[in-house]
Amino acid sequence: MIALYNGDKKIELEVRDESYSYEAIMAEDSLTLYFDYPGYLDIPVGSWCDFYGKRYSLKKESNFKKNGERKFEYTLILETGTTDAMLWKVRDIERRIKFSYTAKPQEHLRLLVENLNRRGIGWKVGDYIEGAEKVINYNHTYILDALNQLADAYETEWQITEETVDGKQISTIHLRKVEYNKDNPLKLSYGKGHGFKVGVSREFGKIPPEIILVDTTDRNIDYSTYGAKNLLLPKDKSLVYEGHTYKTDTDGTYVMRADKELTTKKEESLDCTHIYPSRIGTVSSVLEINAENNFYDFIDADIPDTLNFEECLIAGESMTVIFQTGMLIGKEFEVKYIHKERDKKPGRRFEIVPQEIDGITMPERNVWRPRVGDTYAVFGIQLPNAYICDDSTQTGASWEVFKDAAKYLFEHEDKKFTFTGTLDGIWAKKRWMNIGGKIVLGGYVNFSDTQFHRDGSLIRIIGIKRYVNNPYSPEIELSNEPVGTSITSELNKIDTNEVTIENRHKDALQFTKRRFRDIKETMGMLEKAMLNFSGSINPITISTMQMIVGDESLQFRFVNSKANPVQVSHNITYNSNTKILNAPAGILQHMTLGINSVSSEHNAGEYKYWDMAEYNSPPLIETVKKYYLYAKVSKSSQTGTFLLSEDAIKLEQIDGYYHLLTGLLLTESEEERSFVELYGFTEVLPGRINTERIVSPDGETYFDLVKSEIGGNIKIKAGSSGLNNLKEWGEYSSEFSALSNQVSAQVTRVDSLTQRIDTAGWITTIEGNKIYASKELENGNTLISYINQDAVETTIHSSKINLEGAVTINALHSDLQTVINSKIDRDGLGKLAFEDAVEYTKLGTTIVVGGYLNTDLIKVRRIDADSGFIGGFTIESGRLVWTRSGYFGGTSRSLKLGSGTSKEGVVNVTFDAATDGRFGVSAIGSNFGGACIYASRNLNASDRSYPPGSTTYAGYFDGGVFVKGSLASELCLADNYGCITSKDADGTIHYYQGIDFDFGSNMKFRKGLLVSIA
Repeated sequence: MIALYNGDKKIELEVRDESYSYEAIMAEDSLTLYFDYPGYLDIPVGSWCDFYGKRYSLKKESNFKKNGERKFEYTLILETGTTDAMLWKVRDIERRIKFSYTAKPQEHLRLLVENLNRRGIGWKVGDYIEGAEKVINYNHTYILDALNQLADAYETEWQITEETVDGKQISTIHLRKVEYNKDNPLKLSYGKGHGFKVGVSREFGKIPPEIILVDTTDRNIDYSTYGAKNLLLPKDKSLVYEGHTYKTDTDGTYVMRADKELTTKKEESLDCTHIYPSRIGTVSSVLEINAENNFYDFIDADIPDTLNFEECLIAGESMTVIFQTGMLIGKEFEVKYIHKERDKKPGRRFEIVPQEIDGITMPERNVWRPRVGDTYAVFGIQLPNAYICDDSTQTGASWEVFKDAAKYLFEHEDKKFTFTGTLDGIWAKKRWMNIGGKIVLGGYVNFSDTQFHRDGSLIRIIGIKRYVNNPYSPEIELSNEPVGTSITSELNKIDTNEVTIENRHKDALQFTKRRFRDIKETMGMLEKAMLNFSGSINPITISTMQMIVGDESLQFRFVNSKANPVQVSHNITYNSNTKILNAPAGILQHMTLGINSVSSEHNAGEYKYWDMAEYNSPPLIETVKKYYLYAKVSKSSQTGTFLLSEDAIKLEQIDGYYHLLTGLLLTESEEERSFVELYGFTEVLPGRINTERIVSPDGETYFDLVKSEIGGNIKIKAGSSGLNNLKEWGEYSSEFSALSNQVSAQVTRVDSLTQRIDTAGWITTIEGNKIYASKELENGNTLISYINQDAVETTIHSSKINLEGAVTINALHSDLQTVINSKIDRDGLGKLAFEDAVEYTKLGTTIVVGGYLNTDLIKVRRIDADSGFIGGFTIESGRLVWTRSGYFGGTSRSLKLGSGTSKEGVVNVTFDAATDGRFGVSAIGSNFGGACIYASRNLNASDRSYPPGSTTYAGYFDGGVFVKGSLASELCLADNYGCITSKDADGTIHYYQGIDFDFGSNMKFRKGLLVSIA
């Protein structure tokens, strides 16, 4: 039964057995429902249902087949939020849809999340790998395709996880390898009682490589001194990686195993051109030499004395730097390097040669300049041997290539294969609480078979198909091949070091609510738990000297070490959104099992310990079921697992194991379950309570006495004391004292200012108004300047006003704005061609700092500008110039307004095929008596001719037209025709003009054109 929802409407459907959900790594995640209905059923787009802890929504209309008036067969395909990423395209902050973006993995990921949230909220950045900045080109790219691009660029994977929080769907995008349970995999093999049903199939991938040929770079390699055009591997050297030994050949061109014989000698190529002899330096200071001419230097104070770039130049090449971070990232400049102090200028200095990039001369003062902390690399040089290949320390670019090649061979030398099989439903249902949480995308399986895979291996789940009516028998696809976004023939790339950045959330404990119904339900479950207690008692009052809560068999705790055990808090949580119970991994120490003697203390080695693996339950979607959580620990080893069971299990009910009751997970109520831990004890004495934790009924406020932590909204009432007992009090006390001294110093300064004001001859407002009213000083001279202020306005009168410092002019007061709006009628605004802009800018801000002015709208009669930018145009030598770069660099398009050279026009257009757009000048449309393009050689208006009023033309030319080349037209009409006989150097043309002539009645020529033939 599946329940579909749309708003407040709900419909329950009996779906057919072939209905299923399917999900795969970096692929679709959908739910397909097949059902019959007695009539037409309108299911609106946007309807949704929950299945197996996920929410699926209808993104497109349902398919149906009408087999009669009362029999409709429906096929309904519902999808997760992943589908939304297939609908929308990526834009940058300027709303461009074609652009390049250079950033680190998390910044690329954040760009995609921001694009998704532009269409609706609910997307956020999750886990991501750490990697260097890379350039990714977006060109009308769908967000899902961009995710694939991003994963491909960093040789990793993406995953979208979803949860429902307060009724809202939250989707999280992760950029990292999709893998779970690698340390505690699900064990599966073929055969009865081993998991897989009949029909397991295996597919092998390509033959794994045994020899890796490296493709290296010629960057910073001087052929004349190095002896090779490209970087070589260390010659005839060995390297140990992950327990395997690898070696290079005597020529330094390939890598292979050194500790085993080669069988296939399969070769594969690896692109290592990104590794080159280099030193990534950091800018320590920037010198502005001549801003007008764009002369800037930068200094790297950390360059060692032994590294003089002047001595590393390669003959015939220029030294350049490419910035690795900052506003100039990826941009290359020629530089001159000065190692020692010279001409009173500091050493270790790079002098940048300015150049024009994208129409802007860089570096420049405001944006495009190096800054302290930017990193850079130097090219056109050959660094000392220590940067190329240092065999003694196994460092340098050659060894980096060797290590990358060894790493790649280690990860690809095993045979790649894929298994597909269906879980035995009977076998799985019995063990579902233990195995269900491990059947997830990326979950590891320890798969073996006595016939075709005896050794067994760890392989990932890359695809899962679950049948709606038979969820305990899913079809799973296992593979040890990396999941790719596409099949390509390009050179393989090194896997990025996947250091997952974990969210740095506070490690706060989470507790579930405890209501009275939960307490009653707990009593019932404890009665069935078969502990060492008799029946319950129910007196009105109890009078006793001691009360002990807890069972001897449950006296265990979680510790941080077996050698020197210290108790730690072990936080078992239930997620109400995903309906999954999580018990983290840890070390369990039992305090009574095996302890037969009474002693004030025992050695750590006397206790029993078990290494507990992490446990995740499957989604607990059956709300009426309650569960016991046990620590199932071995009697013969120090390993254990958590077990979720619907039935109680005695301590030693199953041979070879102890079952330690860890907690109870109660039935669901109001979409929440209560989980309570049962291990440990609480002792109540007349003046003392010994326990580990005190929690409020709502689970929000707690005293964790193991972690010495208090959480929740704790209010300290008046009359409390003991602040000086806090450990941090000494530190903060000194800070408060220092702050008090600073405040006292400021008070002293204010007192001093007050004294100065009192004795400096200041006047009162009344006295000032009196002076202003007279417009005269005491000596009778008229005021040269004055400031008049009242409640309505302030007037500053002076022949010249100088403002020093930043000036900010804010918007009008809202009351005054209303008055202004009422004063300007529609006709008045109609006279302003930009009334909307005027209305908007009244509420804006104007900032003036030195020669810098920032505002929304300027209306002036004239602006004189020698240089600058207007939209995409630049002002150059009195002309407006617009350019567009090609896909591969260079200028592809340009538009210049204003004469430049003798062969340029007042309007000059150039373009090629390197960018979009088919026309240099495009004029469309015309009216009667007009033309799209009109040209006349006559300066005097009286000499010009124009199209007749009843005609319209694409082009109308008043004067001669010369075409050098072919002229093609569908129909050519002319008053006369001629034939050019010669052309002078000054452009004068000599020609024969066509004649009118008749050859009898057979042929007739008019204006040189044959018009009739018999």
